[in-house]
Amino acid sequence: MPRYGSAREYFEQMREELTGEDIRQLRGVYGFDIKGAGRFIVRFNEDGTLDVLDDGSDVEPECTLMANEDDWLSIVSKETKPMSAFMKGKLKVKGSTGKAMKLQKVVLG
Repeated sequence: MPRYGSAREYFEQMREELTGEDIRQLRGVYGFDIKGAGRFIVRFNEDGTLDVLDDGSDVEPECTLMANEDDWLSIVSKETKPMSAFMKGKLKVKGSTGKAMKLQKVVLG
């Protein structure tokens, strides 16, 4: 599993790392508030494509995940399990927990 240099790098590479089926399963808008890196909004579309939107976008996420950049990079590099990070308070969820669980299964699992 790759180790990303930054949260921005992870979100820039997300399109290449997910299949169309993965994206269809996630259908919806997710926010990622990564302390030390910024806020990212990702829209997973029904047609199997995804859009990384500007923080200034007026699109409201259905689910927002919050973590500091080091913890986030450890999670997406599969060095730390998302549930473990959540239980330790290193990963927080705002909004739909169902969407967060689906994200964990498809992207972070």
